[in-house]
Order: sequence, then structure tokens, then C-alpha cells
Amino acid sequence: MPSAIGVGDQPLARYVHVQTRGVRSVNLTLDRTTPASVHDYILTGQSLGTLGRIVSGVQGTTPSRAWTLTGPYGSGKSAFALFLMNLSSRVMPGHVTAMAKLRSADPVLASEVEGAFVPDHTEGFLAVAVTGQRAPFVTRCLPRPPAPARFLTVHQSALWAACLPDTSQGVSRPEVT
Repeated sequence: MPSAIGVGDQPLARYVHVQTRGVRSVNLTLDRTTPASVHDYILTGQSLGTLGRIVSGVQGTTPSRAWTLTGPYGSGKSAFALFLMNLSSRVMPGHVTAMAKLRSADPVLASEVEGAFVPDHTEGFLAVAVTGQRAPFVTRCLPRPPAPARFLTVHQSALWAACLPDTSQGVSRPEVT
């Protein structure tokens, strides 16, 4: 009886390889400034359909403007949210990559996304990652700038700073230049 499963005398590992992308779970707080996270995202029929429904809501073509992403652990909810953040804001480091991926998969939807999320002469949405924990909303939403200072525009910096409570609440305001 052979000691390892394989083909002939060769181990199966010689013929089968596991790609490492998608093996690690997405951390919105840490991965939002990593363009590689968007590069590794795989668009599926489900993600394209969900994106289409969100775009319709933003455009006002459907009455639904609130959504939930539900699914078991590891099903791609955070990865989709990260991809959506990059699509919807020109200042996100993976925006160009995300748009190129979407354009390749669905050119019509990509055009709709550009019109709804990042119209000409705008930066798009201010992408803020919020993770669930028992804590005051502002401390979960804004413990630090939503992106490194080089990704914040003057307008976004002002919006972000305006959301913070004063320093008497125990949250210090960042210095944004």
C-alpha cells in the first residue's frame, strides 16, 4: 500500500497547489490602505448583483437605500465592503485597480458605478471603515483618520475632524495638514 496519495510515485502536492489569496480574513481597519487587498478580490456573480442593487439605490432608481450584507464567517462580506470602499472613493489607494477589475468584469456596471459614486470632478464618497464593538460610535468610527494623511483631501479632512468630539471627551483630534 502506498504511503502517500499521488500519481504513480509522485506526491499529489506536485500537481495540486493552493493559492494563498483569500486565505487570510479581511480586516477593514488594517486593509483599507493596502491596494493588494483590492487586487486579490475576485468578483463573483453575487458581488456584481449586490453592487448593482447598491448602485441603483444610490442613483435613486429603486426605493431601497439601505442594505445588509449577511452570511457566515469567511463568506466575503468584509472583502466586498473593502472593494466597495475603493470603488466609491477616488482617494482610496485601490480605486484605480477596483475600477479596472469591474470594467473588465462588467463594463456597463462600471460606467454606472462611476456615475453614481465618483462623478467627474469629484472625489466620490468619504470611505470610513466601521467595525462592530460595544463602544461609542465615534470612537469605533474615527479612532484615527480613515486613511493616511496623504490620502485625505482638505475637504475630507475637514469632514473627518468635524465628526470628532472635543478633547474633553477623551478622544484627541488629529493634526491634519
